[in-house]
This record gives sequence, C-alpha cells and structure tokens, in this order.
Amino acid sequence: MDFDDQAISLTFKSRLVLSKDPQSKHLLVATSYDPPQQLLVKLIADDHYGTDAHRAVAEADYAPTLLGVSKVEGTLTAYIMEYLSPADGWHTLHDYAKQHQDVKSRIKNQVDKLLEVMSEKGIVHGDLRPNNIMIRHGRGEAEPQLKVVDFDWAGVSGKVKYPLRRNEEIPWPAGPGKPIIGGHDETLLMACLSQIGQ
Repeated sequence: MDFDDQAISLTFKSRLVLSKDPQSKHLLVATSYDPPQQLLVKLIADDHYGTDAHRAVAEADYAPTLLGVSKVEGTLTAYIMEYLSPADGWHTLHDYAKQHQDVKSRIKNQVDKLLEVMSEKGIVHGDLRPNNIMIRHGRGEAEPQLKVVDFDWAGVSGKVKYPLRRNEEIPWPAGPGKPIIGGHDETLLMACLSQIGQ
C-alpha cells in the first residue's frame, strides 16, 4: 500500500466491529513489518476526513498518530493510523464512564488541555462524544490518558458543518448543515456524559 509517497506492506488481521453502525465494517486491524506494529486502517468512501485536524491533535498526543493516507482512483480512501488496542489498556470513554463514578472530575484536566489545543489551532471535532474518545490509565500516572478518534467531521471552526443526516437522538449543539464552532465539542461531550449518568 502506498501512502504519503511511501510504500508500506500491511497484513490485514481482522475487521474491527465497534458497534452495529454499518461504517464499523470499514475499520481494519493490520500489521506492518518495518517497523513491526499494529495499525488501524479506516476506509472512507468520500474524501472528507479531517486529516489536518487529526494530525494537529495527534501532535499534542491527544489522538492516535496518523501515519498516512492512501487513495487509489475509484476505491475507498484508506487512513492508516496507530491502533489503540484494548490489549494495551485502551477503552472508550463511554465504557469507562459506565464503570467508574465521577468521570467528569477524573478527566477534567485532560479534557481542558485537549480543548485548549483545539482552540489554539482553531479546529473542531464535531462528534466529540464518549464513544469517540479512548481512555487508559497511564502507568504510574494519576491522570488517565485520553485520545480522540473519528475525525470524519473535523476541521476549521466555522468552516466545517454538521452532516445533513445524523442520529437526532444525540444532543447536538446545532442543527443539520449548520457550522461546527468552538464550544460545541465541550457542550456535546458534557451532555453525553450526563446521559450516561455522570
């Protein structure tokens, strides 16, 4: 597979199914050999993915490293990134919140830092819900680590928009087709955590 003007050999190990969402069938776990590591390959039909936003958040260590993008005309675009494996202690914030009390206070410092990074760079995620945040306890660290995934709607604040079709049971901060702006991510995350019972 070629991406970012480099060639990499991948062996696909499994399809990653996170939910009943049909898009989950487009997540594949792969292994590379040079260097040897597990990777996640996300296949997307259109070219809209917040690549720049993903990379900006990853630079601050709040997203998995995006290693590259591979596009072959007439096929899905492949986004190759670090795989946050449950074997390495990573879980969704949604699952974590169901099992731990007072999650909002436990993650407050990390969320504040994440939102500060995004604000400084003028970017928004648009779908910052607990199922799109991975969490794990750092070894010997008091605060858990957070990493954001699924930058499908992400981009420059005010320039990217909410999709016209989305799950309207979710407490979105603005209507379909409306701009995603600073402040929406925190509002959505806190509302969703409150629904879990936090």
